[in-house]
Amino acid sequence: MTRDEYLQILRDNLTTMTDDEKDDVIRYYLEYFSDSGDERAAMEELGAPEKLAARLCSGNGAQNSENYSAGNYTSCLLYTSPSPRDRSLS
Repeated sequence: MTRDEYLQILRDNLTTMTDDEKDDVIRYYLEYFSDSGDERAAMEELGAPEKLAARLCSGNGAQNSENYSAGNYTSCLLYTSPSPRDRSLS
């Protein structure tokens, strides 16, 4: 499968998105493929385009088209227990 075929299948399966959202997703993945340098490896990493579309449409994928296209990324607060050094400051 070529990159263009992959992206067409992806677009066809983004059934819950508006045309503008689909355009954002396709732009993101065009850049993703371009940056990867190895389109086949990128396709393998992303998995089947139908499954990627399902993840994106459900909002459960690692890649959320709205967040990526807007430059917004999900943040995560990591809690760790205090180090001995922190305890000595109290």
